Amino acid sequence: MANSAGWPTAPLFNPHHAPGGPPGLHFDSEKVLASFLGIDTRAAQWMKEQHTDPNEFGLGCLHQPSVPFVRTFCERMGIQPDAVVPTFHRTGNMGAATLLLQLAHAAGQGR
Repeated sequence: MANSAGWPTAPLFNPHHAPGGPPGLHFDSEKVLASFLGIDTRAAQWMKEQHTDPNEFGLGCLHQPSVPFVRTFCERMGIQPDAVVPTFHRTGNMGAATLLLQLAHAAGQGR
């Protein structure tokens, strides 16, 4: 499942593709937060539609914008915390790259 609602809230303008656009990263924290409201409900519905339980997997990879987000999301989804490979505490918020980093760490751990 993907939640792409927050993508337009943090644009990084490329001067070659958006001449005249403001340079650099622009971040609207209120809109980003709003994009995550209810994601646990949507994720639970998606898992139900897939006829699966998140704890059937040995590994759960999810976006890690903060330690509290991961903890709260796991609690609301009923995911065991040890199923998620933590990365935020070492790297901070890496966006979608966090998913690949989690997979690499899991592979390195033999998971």
